[in-house]
Amino acid sequence: MARITLITRYLGPEVIALAKALSAQQNDLLILTSKNTQVPADFKIPVFTPFNKWSVAEALRLFPRFFSQMPDVLQFIFSKPGDEPQWAHWLLAQLFQPFPRRIIAASFFYSPTQIKKRKLYEFLRHCHLITYGAHGHLLQTRRLLPKLKHPVMEVIPPLSELPIVSELPASQDVQRLVQSLGKYFLVPGSPEDFFERAKKSELFFSESIHFLFLGPRRESRKVDLSYFHLGEVTPNDLSFAMQNSLGLLLAYSDLSVLELQQYHSWSLRTKTPILARPSQNQLFPGLVLDSKTGWILEESEKSLRDLLLHNPNLKIAKKPDEEPSYNLVDSTTNTLNRLYYKAISLRS
Repeated sequence: MARITLITRYLGPEVIALAKALSAQQNDLLILTSKNTQVPADFKIPVFTPFNKWSVAEALRLFPRFFSQMPDVLQFIFSKPGDEPQWAHWLLAQLFQPFPRRIIAASFFYSPTQIKKRKLYEFLRHCHLITYGAHGHLLQTRRLLPKLKHPVMEVIPPLSELPIVSELPASQDVQRLVQSLGKYFLVPGSPEDFFERAKKSELFFSESIHFLFLGPRRESRKVDLSYFHLGEVTPNDLSFAMQNSLGLLLAYSDLSVLELQQYHSWSLRTKTPILARPSQNQLFPGLVLDSKTGWILEESEKSLRDLLLHNPNLKIAKKPDEEPSYNLVDSTTNTLNRLYYKAISLRS
């Protein structure tokens, strides 16, 4: 059991799910967040709301009060697009840094976009553990800050116990984009990363099949394929895009086992076929039941070309009698606990 203090500007569903999961594993939790935050009535974990401007003055005033008994883990959570380190985060990390056998963790559910490179570096260099919501976010930080070296960096996507859809429709922008594409694959990551893995020109079909990418948009060299960005979207937008796609093309993305679990969960909810390479199905057994929940591309581009030739709309032969199940919440929190203790041991 560890004493963990979570610091977050927003007490959203992802933070609540993470806090509940960590508490269920007998960790001692405390949450510090913004003033006027609405705390759910049935939420039993202590929540304090001292922050207003997230300034240096607030951090100096609050540090003696909340950190007189040092937690084992000080974890900063950035759970929304545009939610990025402020001066209070930087100072708290700096004040906490000298204490032995204590670690500073930062979890980014989305990739930092607006923050200045130097400011981000100054915050991250105090952290002993950094987790990201997707592998593309980790790669983007490594490209942005190539000299940043940390003992522990890993991908921990937001917990999938959260509902992927609500009764609200997808946004009009996403609906217009999806309806304009015709046939398309949904692909995790960026076009540049995809193109590096899919170098053979045979992959790019003469018929008009598009690629809709979930990764962030960035300026880079032009790639020779018809691609569009979905980027960071709401669960409703993602559900709409998945349901209208040919399939979720994972075979050319570098994904962790937790990300594979996440996409598997989404595909079951939306009945979207997955196209994966054999090594991904070995990494997460049950990711694809061949011809039932998707296809395993044994020969990469050739397998995909042959599949589209014989089944251009990628119709699934039949649904499995039983859909495989697992507890992603336990998997994610077990992995996070393992990373905590690994980082603590490196601090000893």
